[in-house]
Amino acid sequence: MLNTQQIIDTFSVAIEEYKKIFPHSFIKMSAPALQDSTAYITLMMLQPEDCQGGISHNDPIRTILEISSIKDFFVVETVMGGCLSVNPTNPMLAMSSVKCALRKTTGDKDKIIKALIKYFIARKKCIMDNKENIYGVAKIDAKYFQ
Repeated sequence: MLNTQQIIDTFSVAIEEYKKIFPHSFIKMSAPALQDSTAYITLMMLQPEDCQGGISHNDPIRTILEISSIKDFFVVETVMGGCLSVNPTNPMLAMSSVKCALRKTTGDKDKIIKALIKYFIARKKCIMDNKENIYGVAKIDAKYFQ
């Protein structure tokens, strides 16, 4: 079982891949205060300061993933988010959403990295497919769609 810093070091290659796919977007891998052998990855389409009101929770596709080390293998899963906020399909709603979640995956380091990269590519496709319909798209800088 790896400690949190070892997990962060192990999956730094996936972080670099995310930065290639989303060159202007935010990604951060962090350690929880009370747990060892777990790390969290926060993914956002925008940089926090560019979110509406400067509030990172206003990012249209803010997602938090958890990577845990259990004996000789890892588990990665979505713990928050996983949906892209889009304009409402019902006039009674503030917004609607398009699912873009990571499937829970277990396996060795290579399998988890492969699953993360596959998810990052699917995430980019989801954003680009719904580009014109993203909630508040008029306020989003065009650099985030590159």
